[in-house]
Parts: sequence; structure tokens; C-alpha cells
Amino acid sequence: MRSELLRGAALSYFGIALAVVSGLVVTPLLVRHLGRGDYALFTLSISVVTLLTFDLGLNSAVARFVATFEASKDRQATLEALGVIRRVYAALDLGLVLVLTAVWLSADRLFPALSADELGRFRVAFAITGILMVVNFPLQPANGTLQGLGRFVALRGSDVAWRFASIVVTLVAVTADLGIYWLVFGTALSSLAISAYRASACLRWGMWQWRYPAASAPIRREIARYTSWSVVVALGQRLMITVMPAILAAMAGTHDVAGFAIAAMFEGYVWLIANAVNGLFLPRVARLVLEQDTDAIQLLMTRVGRFQVMVLALFIGAFIAFGPAFLRLWLGPGFDDVYAVCLVLIVPSLIIYSQEVAMSVVIARGEIRFRALCTAIAAVVNLLLAVVLAPHLGALGAAISVATGSVAGYIIAMNIVYTKVMSLDILAFFRQVHMRMLLIPAVLVGLFIALGHYWRWTSVAHLGLAILAFTLLYALGMWKWILNTDETKFIGNFSRRLTRKGASKS
Repeated sequence: MRSELLRGAALSYFGIALAVVSGLVVTPLLVRHLGRGDYALFTLSISVVTLLTFDLGLNSAVARFVATFEASKDRQATLEALGVIRRVYAALDLGLVLVLTAVWLSADRLFPALSADELGRFRVAFAITGILMVVNFPLQPANGTLQGLGRFVALRGSDVAWRFASIVVTLVAVTADLGIYWLVFGTALSSLAISAYRASACLRWGMWQWRYPAASAPIRREIARYTSWSVVVALGQRLMITVMPAILAAMAGTHDVAGFAIAAMFEGYVWLIANAVNGLFLPRVARLVLEQDTDAIQLLMTRVGRFQVMVLALFIGAFIAFGPAFLRLWLGPGFDDVYAVCLVLIVPSLIIYSQEVAMSVVIARGEIRFRALCTAIAAVVNLLLAVVLAPHLGALGAAISVATGSVAGYIIAMNIVYTKVMSLDILAFFRQVHMRMLLIPAVLVGLFIALGHYWRWTSVAHLGLAILAFTLLYALGMWKWILNTDETKFIGNFSRRLTRKGASKS
């Protein structure tokens, strides 16, 4: 299991590297190839279909039930739960067809800020994405099945394959001078291919079957109870960042849609960095919850949190210090407003994404109603502010709305749940994680912002050297003053293991 986890984490970081390459190299090519208007329509078509692909939160339910039942060695219960959930997915797919058709027909009323020409191109791109998603949707439970089983190599490896395919699709579209429709088709088709692979893996390991055993009444009741709350979680999550391109298209225009999409891409990188290890611990947390080992849970939460903050603070700190220069060199003129939007979106992640082990405890204990209520708080605050701010501040207003909702629901409300309901020592967590781990990045960010007033990072070489200096000083400061003995020993052992593997291969 430990080997599977480490290999899954390694694949996750390789996938992040591909995502960064795609973002830094491929995205500017795509924006220049399509133009800001068509890039906004490409983003809008995918985001609207994603928003409407509503699975009632069943994918997280799959991961939770598979992890819980497999931890208790009850394969029969696992198969019964999967049978119920896969039938629900098939029924939801029929509803998805009706919803997508209704949105296509009423697009002119939903997005009045689009011109007639933009509306026509959006409808074609939306139809292509929607048709392929209808085929893809019933395969989605494979993600949760692999996560619950702890099959991280297959799960993360397919993520890597999808990111590589996305890069290839984009490069082909740019070099062959293909338009938005071919790009949308290639992107959606690559996603379908990866889902098909994951489903075949579930069939191969005997977790997906053509005929499932009939589910017992207790399992059906537990699924219904869990799903009744997970639907709130899934809806609330879609009413955060995912819904913003649609709101901006209705209230601001394609200029702000494109700016927010670029900022959301950076927020997505932060999520990817965090999710590289966050998604790997649910099976382990499920076993610790079953054993009622609170001390081990607290220790795991602190260790993972410190590691997450160390990695996230490097990325976010570097962006705070070098973001304006980077965006000018990367995208050229006309995107100066994106820096503030990015900053507002990503800063709350330092707390939210460092607490995924605590969130896994909530899921493993079946107390998803608390997560649902906190997600609802975040979504309501976000939507209320977005309606007020988006027409006046555009993409920045949307970002402020998302950040405020995240602080209200995911930070304040969820930490009350972790403390009062889950009995986790959150104050100790913040002392051991954030109060210590953020000292070095705070000093370096201030130092390099001050240096930026004297030395302008006006070329890729100058900016690259500055980022390299930031990274080296960050690593040195963390190693010398912040990391404890166990952490430095783990990093040393892991590095030696990689070196030995590299030597043996050569």
C-alpha cells in the first residue's frame, strides 16, 4: 500500500508538471490562435457542461463506500453499493440529455451579453461537448472506485495520460490551424477515452460487473442518506468557480470571461498541487476511523498539512512576488487585470487545501451533512456577492465573491466542525503548520517584492534567475529552520531511494 501511495504521488507530480507545461506553453498559443473571444467561448462551453453534469455527489460517495467496506473486508457490501450507484448514474444520464437540450435552446436568454455571432459559435461548441459528455457520464463512478480501492497508480496514471492528450490536441489544433469546434471535440474525446480506460480497469479487477448482487436495505438507506447531503456538496461546489464564466457571460462579457478563465487556471494548478497527495489518504483515514485512533489521525493531519503548506507556499509565494512580470512576459499586453484576480482566488487555498485529511475524517465518519452545510454557506455567500460585484468589477468581482464564500464556508464554518464535531485539535494544527511553515515564504515574498522596485524582471532570463533564487533560498530556509528531524530524514531517504533507482536503471 505504501509503495502504491508513493508511486501515485510521483505520478501526480508528473501530471502537475504536464499541466504547468500546458499552461505556460500551450495556453498562450491557444489564446493567440483562437483570440480572446473564441478562447472565452471554448472555456464557457466546457464550464457550462461541467456545471450541468450533476452527479448528486455520487462520485465522492463511491470513494467513501468502497474505502469503508474494503477496510472492513466486506467485498459483498462493496459490490452492492456499486450496483445501486451505477444504476443511479444511468438514470441521471437521461436527465442530463434533457437539461443540456433546454440550455441549448435558451442560450440567447441565458447569455444576453453574447453577440449573435458569439451565440451561434457557442451553441455549436456546447452541442459537441454535451453529446460526448452524455456518453462519458455513466463511466464517472470509476474515479471514486479506484480512489476507494487505493489503486492510485491507475488513477493518477490516467490523469497523466489525459493531460498529455490535452496538450497533443491543443498543439494539433494550433499547428493545423483548426478552429474552436475541432478543439472542443478533441478535448471532450480525450476525456471520454480516459474514462473508458478507468472503467475497463474496474472491470478487470472485478469491481464493476454486468450483474450486481441485490443491495440490502441498510446499504440502500445509507446510500440514500449520504447522497441526500452529497447532492448539496456537489451543487455548492459547482456554484463556486465553475459557475463564474456563465455569470460573467451574462453580466459582463467575453473579455471578463477570458480573464477569469486564466486566473481560474492558476487556481486549478494550486488544487492540482494539493490533490497530488490529498486524494491518496482516504483509505488510510477510513482504517484509522474504524480503529478509533484519534492520535494517529491528528498526527497524519499535521504531517500532511505541513507538507502541503510547504509546497503550496512556494508556488503561491512565487506568484505573489513575480506574478505581474510573469503575466506580462507570458501573455503580453492586455492582461494586467489577471494578476489581482489570480491572487484573490489562490490565497485562501493555503488553509483550505492543507486540511484535506480533516475533510477525509468527515467523509469516513459519514458526517457529510456538516460538509454540505458549510458548502452551502460558501455557495450562497459567493452567489449573493457575485450578483452585486460582477456587473461593476467583472472578473475581479467574481474572484472576490469566490474568495469570500470560501473563507466563510470552507475556512470558518468547516474549522468549527473539525473542532466541535470531529474533536480535532485545530488550534494545535495551525500552530504546528501555518504559524511555522509560513515564516520563510513571508520573508522571501517581502524581500523579492522590494527588490523588484530596483530590478525589473523584463526578460525571461532575468525572471527565471529571480525565481530560481527565490526557490533556492526557500528550500535552504525551510531545511535549516522549519523542517523537523523526521521531515528532513524522510526527504533524505526518499532522495536516496530515487538516486538508487536512477543508478540501477542506468
